[in-house]
Amino acid sequence: MSFILILTTLLTYVYQDADSLLVMSNDSLIICGNHQYNLKIHLLNGGKLKIRQGSASSTDTLGWLVLQAPLIYIHDSSAVNGLGMGYPGGSTSHPNGYGPGYGYAGTTGGGGGGGLWRKRRNRG
Repeated sequence: MSFILILTTLLTYVYQDADSLLVMSNDSLIICGNHQYNLKIHLLNGGKLKIRQGSASSTDTLGWLVLQAPLIYIHDSSAVNGLGMGYPGGSTSHPNGYGPGYGYAGTTGGGGGGGLWRKRRNRG
């Protein structure tokens, strides 16, 4: 029994400090806001980052994520999940929605909010 418990513990792994973020082996971490790491970010073997959901009326760190590190590696079976984390949709005062990819207001309601994906490359 203890062998199975140790094996299960070794197969999933999340580690985070000022230098590194590691999420491995089908484990996941719910995260939001701005995060800067001195060395690396690795998502390996099904590791996933999930963005913590925010609200349309909130201006805090919920609902968005900025990751900065000299090396970011996302294995092909891993992911950053931002499903449904776009900018707020339309309202009476702003019927087309918010964000750089906002939708257009229709006859039945406001437009959807768009997300923004920006990849930066350091040139040396």
